[in-house]
Amino acid sequence: MRNVSGTWTTTSLAPDLLDVWSTSASSAWAVGEFGFIYRWNGSSWSRQPTPTTVTLNSVWGATASDAFAGGESGTMLRFNGSSWTTMSFPSSATVTAIWGASSSDVYATTSSGQVLRYNGSAWSISATTASPLWGVYGLASGEVYATGENGTLLRFNGSGWTGSSPTANGVLVGLWGSSSSNLLTVGVDA
Repeated sequence: MRNVSGTWTTTSLAPDLLDVWSTSASSAWAVGEFGFIYRWNGSSWSRQPTPTTVTLNSVWGATASDAFAGGESGTMLRFNGSSWTTMSFPSSATVTAIWGASSSDVYATTSSGQVLRYNGSAWSISATTASPLWGVYGLASGEVYATGENGTLLRFNGSGWTGSSPTANGVLVGLWGSSSSNLLTVGVDA
């Protein structure tokens, strides 16, 4: 669905799409089942060729010509302005969420409880926890948060990750904030 001047319109794209990210009114991506990626150019959606058929769960872009998409079996793709290619990724777990401060500072969470970080040249495991992680979001390069099952909430302060005491026992999935004193997370209560 798309909101134009206060009116929601529906666009039927198949198969099921699971995440969307926009860098501007004329540049967005939507990802989903069977490796499908669609690109919005400001007036219409078009399917993009991809090197995978696995389900893609998350997409994030720094600019209209630089984006990342992740999914099942440790699949990580990168868009270079003209095509999507497979990246080397040090986990075989399902990528559940992606967020970045820039194209050389990107974070991904996995179903195995890992937070991975891309530094502009390679992905590496930045933190691990016993619970699957489902969300990642940051306010800046040195202030990133990850959420997951069992009320897991992790915070990166620029040098390391720390856990917060859970205030919920459920699964924390969605994560967004406008400042360190205004962070929101949603999920399913256990």
